[in-house]
Amino acid sequence: MATQLGALKRIRGFQGFNVDGFNYQGPDIVAYFLTHFHSDHTCGLHAGFKGPAPIYCSPVTGALLTAVMGVKSSMVRAMPLGVPFDVPTGDGEVAVATFIDANHCPGSVLVHLRHKATGRIVLHTGDFRAARCVREDQTLHALIDTHGKIDELLLDTTYCAPQWKFPDQAEVCAAMGEIVRRELAREPRTLFLVGSYSIGKERAVAAVTRAAIMSPTRTGPNSRTMPIATICGTTASALKRAPPA
Repeated sequence: MATQLGALKRIRGFQGFNVDGFNYQGPDIVAYFLTHFHSDHTCGLHAGFKGPAPIYCSPVTGALLTAVMGVKSSMVRAMPLGVPFDVPTGDGEVAVATFIDANHCPGSVLVHLRHKATGRIVLHTGDFRAARCVREDQTLHALIDTHGKIDELLLDTTYCAPQWKFPDQAEVCAAMGEIVRRELAREPRTLFLVGSYSIGKERAVAAVTRAAIMSPTRTGPNSRTMPIATICGTTASALKRAPPA
């Protein structure tokens, strides 16, 4: 669960910057950053949101904001991953922001911020999966090699304890696919249900769907989740076209 402590939503050294803190709408805020579309990170965000500043996010998150939540497109600045972009700070300076894939849910990003005047660098992880692909991300390492070490790390610590040890996600998805194939061989009419939030279980859905794709089983999201699945590329037809992850 994301903290709702206002002091942790503001980024020190970047006046007027706020990450995942839409309950805090002071007039000094000049930029909101949204790391991903999960509800504990969008608290205070709604269809009538008017700022006082625009929301910087990934293209997938931006599409979810406008198509699913109903936020006006004029309030959304959807920026591509891996491409630095300038954002004015509240004290008249400029920061450079770069989004990096957080490997959490569709559209989730790490936010790398560099203040042009002071050189201060902050990395806000939002929620992320600390898999090798994130730890060794080429964009992240290029930023560090070019601009230096990170001065402050704002870290997702949900499972940051020794007792939490999970298998690699690819192994879990492969095991799910094997369960589906085995069960369909036993009973071809088996119905598979994948519990989910609004987004976040797409790779599990993909694993189940691909394993069942050659069967006559009806696969795909329901009418409520179809718009989200379409944006995230997890409809049955999209999965048929896409190569396995």
